[in-house]
Amino acid sequence: MKRSLVIAFVLANTALSVPARAAADAPFLTDAIKGDNSEVALGELAQQRGASAATRAYGAMLVHDHGAHSRKIAALDNQLGIAPTTALSDDGAHAKAMLRDIPGEQFDMAFKQHMIADHTQDIAKYEAAARSAHSPRVRELATQTLPTLRKHLEAAKAL
Repeated sequence: MKRSLVIAFVLANTALSVPARAAADAPFLTDAIKGDNSEVALGELAQQRGASAATRAYGAMLVHDHGAHSRKIAALDNQLGIAPTTALSDDGAHAKAMLRDIPGEQFDMAFKQHMIADHTQDIAKYEAAARSAHSPRVRELATQTLPTLRKHLEAAKAL
């Protein structure tokens, strides 16, 4: 009886192999890399179009931090066999198209509002992944990323 319980426990806890866990987390990782690509693109735009030094500095921070994060995700994707992407998220592409035509201080205000909303959503997604991603590596990545996302949200609010 005990032996069958142990076997059932082992089978239940190994139901998802490493490739299966990676496949289960692939949508999160793909969205995360698209999000990083979007933040880098919007950060570059802020550096070019920002009216204030604070907006331009925030853009530089996005480029640096999300560029580094995208390299971490790319390495993890490679280890887990997930195809890389250079695409932006749909929201990021829309924001970039909208923001590129807004002048001066109006750009700064629209950019700030987008960054607050975007980072609020990202924090919720990463908190969920930190709790429930199938792969321990993905849970760890999400957990380690949250402080940076929170820093970005607070910095956006201060713009």
